[in-house]
Amino acid sequence: MSDHKVTAWETARMLELLQAAKAPMTSAVIAEKMPIYGKRESLRRRIRAIATDLRNHGSWVIAENPVGYWLTDDAGQWKEYLEGRMISGKRCIADASKKKRVCNDQGQGVMFVPPVPAV
Repeated sequence: MSDHKVTAWETARMLELLQAAKAPMTSAVIAEKMPIYGKRESLRRRIRAIATDLRNHGSWVIAENPVGYWLTDDAGQWKEYLEGRMISGKRCIADASKKKRVCNDQGQGVMFVPPVPAV
């Protein structure tokens, strides 16, 4: 869920870079070649938003830390990547559910009870 609006130029340029790449490229390398300027984390978010836009429009862009981004034409590799993302998503939902249970009235009472002075 990104608030970044991706331009058609950015999408086309990143796709062009990935198609020409002989190896995966990190977000820093992609940002430098596009060129996009900004602080490191802003650049990473921007490249992530562009990669998401490419995926949403049918490009098989894979991202793997710390390797980087690359295009695949291997359906098996793409399927494996998507399955991994689904597992990660399910894990995030499960973690959020656990945290939500802690944040009920009783749970918050336990979290913010002042320490009992030692006798």
